[in-house]
Amino acid sequence: MFSFFRKKKPQQTPQRDLFDELFPLSNDLKQQIDAEVTAIQTKMHGEDGLAEIRAYRRQYTSQLTILQNLEFDTFNWQLHDSNASSQLYYDDFGDTLEISIMLPNGEMKRETSSSQMPVFRNWMRSIALEQSGGIVFCEEFSLNNGLTGSESILKIPRQEAPGMDYIYVLQALHYKEQKIYRITIRVNEMSPTGMRDNIFIQPISLILGLDFMEMAKLYNQDPYDKNFKEGNTMNLSERQEFDYLFPFHPLSIIRNEIMPQLKYNLRFI
Repeated sequence: MFSFFRKKKPQQTPQRDLFDELFPLSNDLKQQIDAEVTAIQTKMHGEDGLAEIRAYRRQYTSQLTILQNLEFDTFNWQLHDSNASSQLYYDDFGDTLEISIMLPNGEMKRETSSSQMPVFRNWMRSIALEQSGGIVFCEEFSLNNGLTGSESILKIPRQEAPGMDYIYVLQALHYKEQKIYRITIRVNEMSPTGMRDNIFIQPISLILGLDFMEMAKLYNQDPYDKNFKEGNTMNLSERQEFDYLFPFHPLSIIRNEIMPQLKYNLRFI
């Protein structure tokens, strides 16, 4: 017997993945985003203020120092504390640079059959999650001078104040010594906090034709595991493609100024 009154199952709308959908950006989409963000920033700060914002650079000077067998750049920050295996530096903005030496859990080998990055990313993700944060970036690197290691960017919400701080972690592997040199640089979000995210979400919502509630569901995503939803995952405004719109933001400072300068001057002696 047929049932003429059987309810039809509602069709589910396919889940949109804006991280895949938007990147790499087309020239047309880039121009739309630029125009919308520029209009908001101009309304907030005026044309002169916008020019000042877009020209913002920390322009760190270089100051090389040595800890055991690693030469690295301190960006001419002030030394706060030092011992045989660690050093701590501060800059005028309250940012910190800390270097320490660790022993690996097992033997490090330059030649390995497979990358350990998936395991390492899970570990870095768990570190961020302990502080209600998330990972933005986590990759291996190899310099022309033969130095290899990993570099990561974590985002950590402040516990007792509004805002998000970003932590760059570089691990340089010394195979002969069987030591890991870890450099951790924390860049604080300047006040007013949340400007990058708040300015960006409205133009993207308009361009993609999404209402705010729908946009909010698609706006955050772990960059390596789409199914991971815990903590404070990366959002669309934090993509590197948009750093030039927000050069004052910690992520832009880390990716455009700190990372290149640090790796350029990094070497074992």
